[in-house]
Amino acid sequence: MENQSSNPHEVQPKKPDTTASIVAYLGPFGWIIAYVLYSSNKNEFNTFHLRQALGASLIAVFGYIAAIIIDIVFSTVHIWFIGSLIYYAVYIIAAIFYIMGLINAANGAKKYLPILGEKFETMFAGIVK
Repeated sequence: MENQSSNPHEVQPKKPDTTASIVAYLGPFGWIIAYVLYSSNKNEFNTFHLRQALGASLIAVFGYIAAIIIDIVFSTVHIWFIGSLIYYAVYIIAAIFYIMGLINAANGAKKYLPILGEKFETMFAGIVK
C-alpha cells in the first residue's frame, strides 16, 4: 500500500496570480493594462512576465515603425515589397513571442522568450520593479 499523506491541515503552496502576466501578452495596450493590475499584485512571477512582454511589445512597435519607414523609402524607387516583407516578418516574430509568453504565463512557467528573453530581464529591470 502507498503511504499517502493527506493531512487536511497541510498548507499547499500558493500558485501565483497569473492574470497580469497573461494580459501582458495581449499587445502593447494589454501590457499597459497588465502594469496597472500588477501595481496591486506585485510578485516575482508577474515581474518576470511583464519584462518579457514589454520586450516583445517593443520589438513589435519598433519593427512596425521600421517597416513603414523602409516601405516609404523603397516605394520611391518602386521596390515597395521590401517594407511589406519586413512588416510580415515582424508580425510573425511578434506573434510567436506573444503566443510563447502567453502559454508560459498560463502554465505558471518562467521561461525566457527566444533569443532576447534574458536581455529583457536586465534591460527592463528599472522599469518593472
